[in-house]
Amino acid sequence: MVFVAASLMSAEAQTDSVSVSTDQKELAGPDDVDFLPEYPGGTKRLYKFLSKELKYPAIALDYKVEGKVIMVFIVEKDGSVSEVMAKDCTINDYNRIKFEARSEEEQKLLREQFALAFAKEGARVVHAMKRWKAGYKINEVTGKKEYQRVRISLPINFWLY
Repeated sequence: MVFVAASLMSAEAQTDSVSVSTDQKELAGPDDVDFLPEYPGGTKRLYKFLSKELKYPAIALDYKVEGKVIMVFIVEKDGSVSEVMAKDCTINDYNRIKFEARSEEEQKLLREQFALAFAKEGARVVHAMKRWKAGYKINEVTGKKEYQRVRISLPINFWLY
């Protein structure tokens, strides 16, 4: 059985996943937004979407590789997703007998292929997401919403059961 899971930080810890960029295009920091971006329907819908859409990479399945990729992207002012990238990928477990039968150079290449496969799949799924509800702050003078560009970190776990 193949199980693909994603986890978001809790609402309290989620501000840690929002960061300030040194880009010329301003990004809102956690203190700059009153409401963080939200996937349509909330976290449960995001989990449902990810569990339905994520496909286990064939090379990872062949070696029974489990791991995690941290996908980083920006939720734009209109809720669209941009600047998708894999920030980090870790390999947690794999078929050691099959893997260790390979030369050291082949093992190194395989590790890179596993990480790349998880990163590509994470990026594919993030690009396939619906528009998010954009993050915003409330203007203290006018009381109106001011939509912000916000960077999000989304850990995606690939597990075999």
